[in-house]
Amino acid sequence: MAENTRSLLAKIWDILGKAGLTSSQERIVYIAALLTEGNAHLLSFPEEYRPHKPPVIRGIDEVTLKHYLEQVRAQEGLQGDAQLFDQFVLFYTSSFVPKDAYPIPRHIVHFMLNLLDIRPEHHFADFTCGSGGFLVNTARRPERMIGVEISSDWRSIAVANAALHQLERPQIDFHLDNAFHACSPEGVLSNQTFHRIAMAPSFGRTIDKRLAQAVLADDTITTGVSEVLFTYMAYKKLAPGGRAVVMVPISLLTNRTGNALRQRLIDEHVLEAVITFQAGMLQPFNNERVALLLIQQKQKNWPPLEQCWFLNLEYDGYPRNPNRDLLSPPSLLENDLPLAQKVLHPEDHATEIENSHPAQASLDIQHQTAVPITLMQVPENATLVGLRHFAVQKNTQIKHFLLAQVQQNEHISLTAVSLQEQTLQPITDSVAWRRELYNIPEEVPPPEGDLLVEKAIAGQKLAITREGRLLGVSKAFSELARNAYSLITSDFTATTRETSDLVTNTSAHISLSMNEAISEAYQSAHILFLELSQIEQQISNLQGRLEDLETPGRFGEPLPPIQPISALILRYLGTKQYNHWEKLQPLVEVSLRGKDTYPIPFHPQQIEAPGMNQTEIAQLLQLLEHLGIVIKVSGNPSEGNGELPRVAYRRVSRRDIFPREKHPWE
Repeated sequence: MAENTRSLLAKIWDILGKAGLTSSQERIVYIAALLTEGNAHLLSFPEEYRPHKPPVIRGIDEVTLKHYLEQVRAQEGLQGDAQLFDQFVLFYTSSFVPKDAYPIPRHIVHFMLNLLDIRPEHHFADFTCGSGGFLVNTARRPERMIGVEISSDWRSIAVANAALHQLERPQIDFHLDNAFHACSPEGVLSNQTFHRIAMAPSFGRTIDKRLAQAVLADDTITTGVSEVLFTYMAYKKLAPGGRAVVMVPISLLTNRTGNALRQRLIDEHVLEAVITFQAGMLQPFNNERVALLLIQQKQKNWPPLEQCWFLNLEYDGYPRNPNRDLLSPPSLLENDLPLAQKVLHPEDHATEIENSHPAQASLDIQHQTAVPITLMQVPENATLVGLRHFAVQKNTQIKHFLLAQVQQNEHISLTAVSLQEQTLQPITDSVAWRRELYNIPEEVPPPEGDLLVEKAIAGQKLAITREGRLLGVSKAFSELARNAYSLITSDFTATTRETSDLVTNTSAHISLSMNEAISEAYQSAHILFLELSQIEQQISNLQGRLEDLETPGRFGEPLPPIQPISALILRYLGTKQYNHWEKLQPLVEVSLRGKDTYPIPFHPQQIEAPGMNQTEIAQLLQLLEHLGIVIKVSGNPSEGNGELPRVAYRRVSRRDIFPREKHPWE
């Protein structure tokens, strides 16, 4: 049976770890250097740009390493090394240092690039390029691409990524620099602007305000917060008519630090969309909630933007938990990314929903054929004074309907929209329509539906999913200014639920509240989860007891696994000392069933290593203790002579390491 991709990558990671490459960046750089050996595109970059294999303390069997990489290619049906590196090697692990330096999940990268509509004639930049994900994944390669990165390791990874994607200088170039210094009057990018910019900068970093003022030519800047200044820089470095998309923390949409930036983007009518993600969509790297700001620079003779879209994405094709597997493609069934893309770039050939009474039409409704999304626009001289969602079960299918109430010249009209059938129908009697929809007898009051939108003014647009979920609304810039320049999406897309939505089984005349149904399903799932967790804990306890029984030389209670030794620490050992440690290590550690390695407590007098006397063992243990590799523990008394406990040692375990401070989102 063929091994799966994750187990093959685990073997590769294990080989590199045993050679002393302890960080994910080091291992990725090594693989990058291995994959680009003999790559002609890499030769276009200076030697210092290219990835070089980090020094190792033990030899690496590259034949085996290449064999595993080839197996991954075959397993995934890959034609070359570009996808292997960009989609699999980079996303095998979620452990990066620092924690906020990680590759952006590629389905989100593709979504952001699709929003920009990059064309071959464009100049494209990423001022915090990391692994180069935005630059190498453009569908239509632009004429000129620039990446700026402050870390030499990440720049070498980005260069390798570009070479594997058959990109080379001068079409693409990378600068190892602080982005603000690179864009300063003395920097290499001082006078350059770009047609398209994509960025996912680190959050919460501090930038020199005076440098930012010089780069952005704005003496009014009073903050040094990175996400504010990077967003401002993206806007300032756009060519006329250019477009930028920047990932920011959700706090930037409302906090005082970002108020001046929000005010500028709104007052200048350059903010095209605010797209919020749910917490967990950046897992497994972090659980922070983020948003995308889509910015469009003004162009002479172009009509200015009048409204800004606010989209609230709940699904991205993966579960929102730390176990999401980015090595697998996202699901298209529960995925708001393609829906949001069609909202911002609607089809020219989208179908108008059929209207059986055109003269009575009260809404402009357009159905996107490629994805299940419906766009509505309130016509001129009209106001939407209510939009409700109804779901009804017929046989085995659930049908979704909207009921729109539109006021125009003192006249109120009702329109029913079938989201599945893509039809609309003028309604004169709301109660009769609802009774017929649910097949409810007259003595039973019909459901009121779920209030999606309480009010929308002329020209305002709405985006509704096929299941009747409000994905987003547009707002006029004047209204945003009146709202104190807040950009929090839930202010505009949150539903006002006056009554429960009803899903009705028409054959049995049995009504079930949607909220009750969801609550009941959630409760059942939660109970099942708790039961499975208890079973899993019991299994874990049993396994732990079995492993404890198999652990030789155990003193007292079972110990947790050992703490891996940093390659940097081992470099403090001299050649002779390191040789002695290699002899000592198998005597003080034990690996059970190929899983974790556990420490074996021991007395120095119990150690018998060839070529080492007790003095050398004592000196080595003293050095290892100072380096944090072993610690002293209480030993057992000598058998039968009543002596006090002698000094014993054991390897440092994970229990002995001070836990790092947790971030608020963890």
